[in-house]
Amino acid sequence: GASPSPAIDQGFLVVPFGLPSTDIVGAQRAQAVFPDLGAYESTPPVPTQIVVLNSNDSGPDSLRAAILAANSNPDTNDILFNIPGACPHTIALASPLPDITTSMTIYGFSQPGWVANSSAAGFNATLCVLLKPATGTLGYAIKVPSSATTANLFLSSLGFGGFGQPLVLLGGKNTVILGNQFGGTAGGVALPGAGLYAMSVAGFSAGGSLLIGGSDPAARNMVGGAQQAGINIQSAGQTDPQHCQMGGNL
Repeated sequence: GASPSPAIDQGFLVVPFGLPSTDIVGAQRAQAVFPDLGAYESTPPVPTQIVVLNSNDSGPDSLRAAILAANSNPDTNDILFNIPGACPHTIALASPLPDITTSMTIYGFSQPGWVANSSAAGFNATLCVLLKPATGTLGYAIKVPSSATTANLFLSSLGFGGFGQPLVLLGGKNTVILGNQFGGTAGGVALPGAGLYAMSVAGFSAGGSLLIGGSDPAARNMVGGAQQAGINIQSAGQTDPQHCQMGGNL
């Protein structure tokens, strides 16, 4: 469909027998992170790119400012990182980041110095963007509220430590969580394990999907030290394999 069709980027990645590589007329599917609903795949507009240039908690060019800017734009937004200096960079949060209310991708692997996990049985990734509380602990780092029924989130290659529940996914439509680390140590920086669950999922919009990890070692999420469980999928979510898949996580 043509913009602003509600079908654009509202399909899901988890489908029986895999996502078809083309649409009904042979156009590549998907042309964005998420496919379109229906028989046809539209050519998406170039996503708005927002670049994080420092590890400040707030203010210009911070991650917090980037999420606020993305929330104000109804189109898909790519949040990229280009923080000067050697890895890792720790963003010390004084409060949780703003709720995610629209579609966005947060590409931790865009930070120079990042290296994907290549271990078939472990986790040897070099993560360059780490999130921790400035002091003490925080309840969470990133949240998708239940009211964000059409928000698509692609989150990759960040490190989390010192949160009760680093990721709280109460809503949204399509969510993909790949290559992140929760707890342990990254680049010599201690990441205290989650006080409860590393990833807590209460549900997502009908017809949407949740993908955590994958068969490629680079897609693996590493969870260490969570007090209760690494991933908590509540009964309110659609937990059949068509809509909810987890695999390859450590």
